[in-house]
Amino acid sequence: MATPLGSTLQAKTTAPCTGVKDGHEAVSSNATGTVGWCFKLDGVPFALSNWHVFGNPPSNTSVGRVSLNGVVATVAHASAPVRGAKNRLDFALASFSDESEICGQVRRPATWDVPLKLTPALLAGAGASFRTAGLHTVATAITTVTIGDVFYRIAGVTYEFVDQLVLPSGCAVRGDSGAVVVRESDNTVAGLVFARDLKTGQVYANPICEILKWTYDGLQATPHGGFPRLKGSPP
Repeated sequence: MATPLGSTLQAKTTAPCTGVKDGHEAVSSNATGTVGWCFKLDGVPFALSNWHVFGNPPSNTSVGRVSLNGVVATVAHASAPVRGAKNRLDFALASFSDESEICGQVRRPATWDVPLKLTPALLAGAGASFRTAGLHTVATAITTVTIGDVFYRIAGVTYEFVDQLVLPSGCAVRGDSGAVVVRESDNTVAGLVFARDLKTGQVYANPICEILKWTYDGLQATPHGGFPRLKGSPP
């Protein structure tokens, strides 16, 4: 049984706003997690995280507004799991009112460029390595990534997730929900971290590169880096 990596019932951050980077804190009235990836989708600036971070488990409603490193954003889309179904996503998007609030950097180390695309051919070839940058944990050179199913409990409700990415122990801890799994060879986004098995420590991520039908449409430059412009629709 896996549990969510968003810590519940945290107070809203009071840290001064310094712009939002991938890997920064995401806080709603329900949970604290991670801003996994910032981008523009069909012209709208978004931050990506989990439903259980931006949402209101066990209901399938959103909480309306979230604080992303002190910047207020509006929950615009949530793909919540359904009890009794075979699920693949714990996913949510929050929109910024001003795209200049996105820094266009990874929180740490800042020398990493923001990923621009979704990973093509996820498990093709041997020897691929991956990394994650959550609110608390940065893990690099992750070479053991497999596919598996998991039962996931949140707010007293158990959901079944199928065909998920399985990462080894140590890649994420509580508060890292919403971090993205990035393939290091081409700096592309493969997965969205959402849960950890408390017994084995294994970390689970939605294989969003195989679910989202988004295409790259150029780089949006910022004073400190840049972030992608993508075309497509929420799942």
